[in-house]
Amino acid sequence: LRVSLSAKGSNRGALGARVTVVRNDGSTLRQRVLGHGGGSLGGVPSRLHFGLCEEQSVQRVQIDWPDGSVQVVDGPIGTDELLEIDQI
Repeated sequence: LRVSLSAKGSNRGALGARVTVVRNDGSTLRQRVLGHGGGSLGGVPSRLHFGLCEEQSVQRVQIDWPDGSVQVVDGPIGTDELLEIDQI
């Protein structure tokens, strides 16, 4: 599962956001966004990759944005997708 983030305001790359992926068995993976995705411009969204082996879908993706807000995307979400999330 690939997750692309774009935050509001001056931190468009979502530096410091935490993404939690909830697998169908209830276990979670967490990864903190440490920097901007491969471009040199500030508006390039950050991307994360979650290797989920043979699972076909996940239950939920939760984003804890740097400004303290929380956003949840409920599934099922296919594990071979690019999930593009803009902060609301």
